[in-house]
Amino acid sequence: GCGTVFELKPPAVPGAAWTESVLYRFAGANGDGWSPYGGVLIGNGGRLYGTTIYGGIGCGAWGCGIVFELTPPKAAGAVWSEKVVHLFTGENGDGFQPVGSLTLGKNGELYGLTSLGGSSNYGAVYRLTPPAAAGQTWIESILYSFAGPSFSAPQGYPADMKLIIDAGGALYGATPFGGRFGYGVVFKILPPKSPGGPWTAADLFSFNEADGASPSGGVVAGSTG
Repeated sequence: GCGTVFELKPPAVPGAAWTESVLYRFAGANGDGWSPYGGVLIGNGGRLYGTTIYGGIGCGAWGCGIVFELTPPKAAGAVWSEKVVHLFTGENGDGFQPVGSLTLGKNGELYGLTSLGGSSNYGAVYRLTPPAAAGQTWIESILYSFAGPSFSAPQGYPADMKLIIDAGGALYGATPFGGRFGYGVVFKILPPKSPGGPWTAADLFSFNEADGASPSGGVVAGSTG
């Protein structure tokens, strides 16, 4: 009952049934996650990356959530293997309860959102940098902590609060609360101007009671920006 990652294959004959395969069943114990609330990201080599909002370590009996990697089997029909890429702790400024799908950077980095944690406990934007060599650990960086009320927690799961990234490395997304009127905001997180500097946030649009409230998904980039 902890959730699954599944695959659906289209039928060989039009109108026939699709075929489902369960690639992985979360255990919710021994550091594994449970309750995935976002989709999966297809990375290099056909690996799948995603998050579970609970499980892992810390945060009481629920767990703070994880980022996982699923590696396809070498032989057809064999078992996929899972690796926990990151265990959220909710301590020392780390986020917890990750929401939505991950976003892939140009060098294999994974970007995502947590609904809680960060420096003010309103959620955070994080980056996971892949290891330089096989067997080493991924490196987490908290790029921005939502402070509220201008930027409130990117909650609203099970909605898919996925970030998008532009050519300059800026990140875009939305929160269902906060902004100038408290009804949600579309935001932009800009990388530092010099290495090691702080990432900064800009309010692109604040929803109000007249035109809509509480966006519960991410944003999509159009051809003209």
